[in-house]
Amino acid sequence: MESHYTSQSLLGKPQNSVLITGHGTYGFGQVPIQTPGKDQLLIKVEAATLNPSDILFMRGLYNIKLNYPYTPGWEGAGTVVLAGDGSSDATKAMVGKRVAFMKSFEFGAYKEGGSYAEYCITNAMQVFPVSQDMSFDEVASFVVNPMTAVCMVERLKQLKSKCVIITAAASQIGRMLIKLCQHNKITTICTIRRAEQIPLLKSIGVEHIVNTSEPNYKQTMLSLCGKLKPSSCLECISGDVTGEMLEYLGFKSTLILYGLLSDQPAGAIKTIPFIGKAQTIESFLLFTFLQMLKPDQVAQIVKTTESMIKKELKTEVQAQYGYHQIGEAVQYYLKNQTAGKILLKPSLTKGEQPKL
Repeated sequence: MESHYTSQSLLGKPQNSVLITGHGTYGFGQVPIQTPGKDQLLIKVEAATLNPSDILFMRGLYNIKLNYPYTPGWEGAGTVVLAGDGSSDATKAMVGKRVAFMKSFEFGAYKEGGSYAEYCITNAMQVFPVSQDMSFDEVASFVVNPMTAVCMVERLKQLKSKCVIITAAASQIGRMLIKLCQHNKITTICTIRRAEQIPLLKSIGVEHIVNTSEPNYKQTMLSLCGKLKPSSCLECISGDVTGEMLEYLGFKSTLILYGLLSDQPAGAIKTIPFIGKAQTIESFLLFTFLQMLKPDQVAQIVKTTESMIKKELKTEVQAQYGYHQIGEAVQYYLKNQTAGKILLKPSLTKGEQPKL
């Protein structure tokens, strides 16, 4: 572990980073290491995950004002090396720990960079210590998919849902949701887009699979939903799919929207049936959900996630890149999203002159 003096001396020095330099424009460069404030931590990043939400963010689709150049990255893994001045004893006690972490939550313009750099500052409440037997590669994908999946199934339990529709179910998070639903005895109706994804879902015990590329899939969906009566839907595609899924749901049902795979705003909602069936559309954002929980409940979520991270919530990693390869990494991931996650690592980054 780096000493306090060494860590302090890092502050303000240049570091390699993925950088957003303008609306929808990103690449590789260098920025100063930021200084943690009260109850914030400086983390030496070992690995960070490239998620679909990161790509949307870098493309400027989140409509968030940024102070350019800005370092993206929602989550990562590393070691805490410094606590900010004036921090609580609990925050200071996290120095030296191996952690999963989320980017600091900010209102208004984003000023505090994300995980795609050599060092990252974030709020102590968004840092989750993990056991020593977990590799940084495992920890890097601890938050956005596994913890989100655990929390969304917790929401299904709050809604007393016995059957749920899961769209894009062959994705990494889709398969996690399926396994968690099985564990909680919630029946799943899973939609996919390609026939080759059917064996993948059958291998994890899925019974009800609908391929939306087939010409008569809507009749199949209507038949299944008429029989199983799903009261909820975990929807990550958006566009017209959102409205279509509402048609399959019944009275007082809830659609939880958490993604934008179609790159289209949610639509095709038939207003009269939506009102008549007293349906609800909810958004899901992990940090917002965690804020509504008590500290002991958050601790239990972390404990549950860690206990399942090597099996039910295991994330497959298909490739690793340095920060200077961000363009290549994004293009590769967009063509192979079902195969697994992409990790970005400082250790694989060439310390060359900034390109931006």
